[in-house]
Amino acid sequence: MPSLSVTAQHNRYDVKLFPNAAAFSSLTVGVSLPIWDNGVRELNVIRARTQRDVARAVRGDLERSALREVTAAYDAYETARAEVGLAEEGVVVARENYRVQEARYRAGATIVLDLLTAQTELTSAEATLVEARQSVRLARARLEAILGRRL
Repeated sequence: MPSLSVTAQHNRYDVKLFPNAAAFSSLTVGVSLPIWDNGVRELNVIRARTQRDVARAVRGDLERSALREVTAAYDAYETARAEVGLAEEGVVVARENYRVQEARYRAGATIVLDLLTAQTELTSAEATLVEARQSVRLARARLEAILGRRL
């Protein structure tokens, strides 16, 4: 970039008072028009472009990473919700199995071991349902934490 500088200076030297003092004045005008600066400007332009490209790549990387995290959290949430549905069906099946085994036991058509097995399966199915509901809540909490707001 061209530049212009102006400097003015006025000095007086003597041991006597003003009328006989020597006066020196100077005015300097300088103009600078850089035609070649050893490629410094061009290097700075290349560095700036490189920094811009690196910043764009970092931003893109962060965006893809955030998208991956949100997608994974959402998929985990949806999977947990599907698990709840399956666990609810498992409880219905286990209850019906227990009901049938209890009726058969009362009628004397089966042994107590079959009844206890059906009861254990019902308890296990109910525990699985509780775990699935907790998984849904945890997956939703992770998704909310990533998004930074409540759903």
